[in-house]
Amino acid sequence: MAEMKQETQKLQLLYFWASPFSQRVEIALALKGIEYEKLHQNLAHKSPLLLASNPVYKKIPVLLHGDRAICESTIIVQYIDEAFDGHQNLLPADAYGRATARFWADFVDKKVKESSGSWQRRLKKYFLLDNSHHIWCFFLSWQIFDGITQILYSQGDDRKTAGENLIKSLEILEDALRKVSEESGLPFFGGEKMGFVDVMFAPFFCWFPVIESVGGFKFCFEEKYPSLHAWLKAFEKSSVASVLPDQEKVTEFVINRYRKES
Repeated sequence: MAEMKQETQKLQLLYFWASPFSQRVEIALALKGIEYEKLHQNLAHKSPLLLASNPVYKKIPVLLHGDRAICESTIIVQYIDEAFDGHQNLLPADAYGRATARFWADFVDKKVKESSGSWQRRLKKYFLLDNSHHIWCFFLSWQIFDGITQILYSQGDDRKTAGENLIKSLEILEDALRKVSEESGLPFFGGEKMGFVDVMFAPFFCWFPVIESVGGFKFCFEEKYPSLHAWLKAFEKSSVASVLPDQEKVTEFVINRYRKES
């Protein structure tokens, strides 16, 4: 009875349209088939509601569930998965799978993220990143998005190096997805349906065409990253693909945001 009452409580999402971290939450809610109200935030002038809901970090996304505020995209996605358990599950069903994810989250928090301070501060300035709590979230957030940011923001040799580093990260991810797909015969990390890692990954894909347009890189996913290409095609056919913003709008946002700072 308590769970049923919890599921009927009002849901509101404080978000910013271009934030991939807000989009993680939107995708999770869409996969669960959960209705909610979207409250877009002006990040230059943060609302009293945002400041009151997330007094520690003062950033989006924030999920308001009744009178409760849940912050940090990865935590929010896990909360959605647990609070709305009767819907499609995103996290592994077995305790060991969940424990493994939490182990790597602890490893990331203690060992890896301490070396990411300077870029974390820079990225927060532009995209208000949140703390990640899963090894793949970290990999995607700080390796791939770090590479995307450096490509779009740097010039000359620095841009070339950033592109090479991003390609190395994609190769690692391609190899991991290939192994999962060979075992399951299915395109997603979660198998036939999108799971937790897929939700963490999906928002970043709309940035690659932006890099090709603004940064002058060609990734050739179909040729060089066939597993990621298959993932993308499967995602494009999914019911939640429309959650991501239009790529032309993202490109315009990047140009206005970054070139203004150059």
